[in-house]
This record gives sequence, C-alpha cells and structure tokens, in this order.
Amino acid sequence: MAESVNADCPLDNVYRYIDTLDVTRRLHSFYLDRELSAALKVVKQRDGMPEGEQVRRALWDWFKKKKVKLVQEPQKGRLKKNQ
Repeated sequence: MAESVNADCPLDNVYRYIDTLDVTRRLHSFYLDRELSAALKVVKQRDGMPEGEQVRRALWDWFKKKKVKLVQEPQKGRLKKNQ
C-alpha cells in the first residue's frame, strides 16, 4: 500500500483496514423478506453467528443440494456463544 502524503489524514486507518480484508469474498446486496431478516437476527442474538455467515452457510447447503460443484470448502466463521 502506498504511504499517505498527509500523515494526519483520518482515512489512513480506513485504508489500512481495507488492505487487510479477505479478497476472496465479494460484497453482494439483495433484499430479504422481513421474516427472513428477523429470523437472521434471532439466530445472531441467540447463537452469536453474524447474519452474513448464516447466509453463506445456507448458500453452501443450497448449492450442495442442487449438485453445483464448488472449488473450495466453506470457511466456518467464529461464533461468540454456543458453537
């Protein structure tokens, strides 16, 4: 990463953070029904699993059920509470 011209630039920390992000993942935006969104929040509160991780796991299961061959195995996210 290139060094900042202005040492006091507040974006320096943001750029450092972005530089460490997992580049094997891509951001996707889509709408969910309210019931699905609420259910994701319930599991997050109960189990500590982030909503994005829940969606990723569900997609892996969906593609497996549909017999879509994927290159790599899913990476399991860390949970705060019960694993």
